[in-house]
Amino acid sequence: EDIVMRKTLLVVIMASLFWVSNSTPSFAYEYEIKILSASMADNISKAGKKRIAVVDFTDLQGNITELGRFIAEELSVDLINTAKVISAAKGDIAKTKAIEELFGKGIETATSGRTTTSSAPQPKVISRTNMKGFTFEAKGCRMKPSDNIVVCHVTVINNDEREKFIEIYAHWNHILLSLLYDNRGNQYIAKEIQFGAKLDKYHISQTLPPQLPVNAFLVFENVSPEAKSVSLRLGGYAGNRDSDPFYAVLRDIPLSR
Repeated sequence: EDIVMRKTLLVVIMASLFWVSNSTPSFAYEYEIKILSASMADNISKAGKKRIAVVDFTDLQGNITELGRFIAEELSVDLINTAKVISAAKGDIAKTKAIEELFGKGIETATSGRTTTSSAPQPKVISRTNMKGFTFEAKGCRMKPSDNIVVCHVTVINNDEREKFIEIYAHWNHILLSLLYDNRGNQYIAKEIQFGAKLDKYHISQTLPPQLPVNAFLVFENVSPEAKSVSLRLGGYAGNRDSDPFYAVLRDIPLSR
């Protein structure tokens, strides 16, 4: 018996999962995806269901983004890995590339109704820098090998005793932009940024409370598949837009896959 998860339902689930900032593992959403996958798999197993379909989720304007595709693929793979009773099958439904690849592998349905979960990785700071009253901590960068897209996760902490303005740019002009450098000397311009609950192609401003980490994700395209590590340069304004722009550099971040 099939379960077809309709897009509107998945969008609500994924939005509530992804937009809320909690304590951060190697990627902030990984822990929540694992919890969601385990919970969904348990309910599916108890209901005696065997198939599930995952569709890409959208931003608040209804547009499918690279980040949306990336998270949908992460969820679909985690569901398969976490719940052995779940299998994917061809059908007239919207599919992520990850599911299409799983179709081609001929996933087998397990006979056991029990599910297994793995412990989430512990938070780890790979690189840290302080700039204009803020701390920037690199949590990790991951490449999606199917299309060489890299998503980097950074937390931003306001070190002041009061709320403070900050604006981070993906790209705007030759001065206001965030860059990625790989270990082969190649440079890439950020194509998209999520900062807290906001997602934009150009820049995002926030007024951050003191001493609370807030997640930021930056998306880079066409990164060399031979890259092993990267460094990240974030560009933006801190305090107000009348000040000089800041450039926070986070070095030697291993590139996971």
